[in-house]
Amino acid sequence: SVIVCQRNPERTQYQQKRKRLRHLAQNRARVYGKKIDLEYVDKNELFTDSNIVTTLAATTSLTRYWVDRQALDMLGSKAQGSVRILVNAGKGLLNEADLAPFLRERQDVEVRLDVLSDEQEGQAGRRFMDLDGKPLTNLKIAGHTAAAVSEIRRLKIFNALKNLRLHIDARAPNNILNPE
Repeated sequence: SVIVCQRNPERTQYQQKRKRLRHLAQNRARVYGKKIDLEYVDKNELFTDSNIVTTLAATTSLTRYWVDRQALDMLGSKAQGSVRILVNAGKGLLNEADLAPFLRERQDVEVRLDVLSDEQEGQAGRRFMDLDGKPLTNLKIAGHTAAAVSEIRRLKIFNALKNLRLHIDARAPNNILNPE
């Protein structure tokens, strides 16, 4: 099952996303020959009923620190099985001040972070130590490298070389983010 939580599910934008997600789930179900249930729930139900929660929202005044101590304490509390994982891929969504003490108390929960609020300061992750000053074993920090699997790195190198060739030939690459 896939459980999705949205801030304002009545917005047209979210209704369009729901339609795309349902279509994607149907396609994946055909590929795997299995049924994939797609369910929309509120925040409390998302955290209590899920073994794995992934946050992917943009940080706004409504989503800043959306994953707080209360949400962390609810993680998987009604879910079946022993797996409890939080994957945070959005800067500012997770209240990191709540995370360190939570992870020290709950060794059964794993957290994966792709971004940290202080990563620009060069001390990213220093506050996530156990009482002996060692890194917490139930926390993994990817530091913007979560997508750095070998296939992605090869694709990035290929695209960079292709763009260099186009530049040498005085042609513009087709993947320029801000062409102005």
